[in-house]
Amino acid sequence: SLGATQKEVVIVVTDKGIGIPENEIQFIYDPFFRASNTKNFDGYGIGLPLTKNVIKIHEGEISITSIEGKGTIVTIKIPLGNYTL
Repeated sequence: SLGATQKEVVIVVTDKGIGIPENEIQFIYDPFFRASNTKNFDGYGIGLPLTKNVIKIHEGEISITSIEGKGTIVTIKIPLGNYTL
């Protein structure tokens, strides 16, 4: 979903996938980290670290909540710039 306030754009991505084990969520932004339950899925562990850095460049924030076996919710907030037309 996508929304906006006077100050920021908010993007929320939700899935009902395999989720991230609770004891591993602290490592999801480490380059090349892949959760222990992803062995049957392709990937290199670079997506979330890259995403976090791009959001940081734009002075935004990302937060992730996940329950293993139920899914994941990713919330991204990016401040609106002070643009004039």
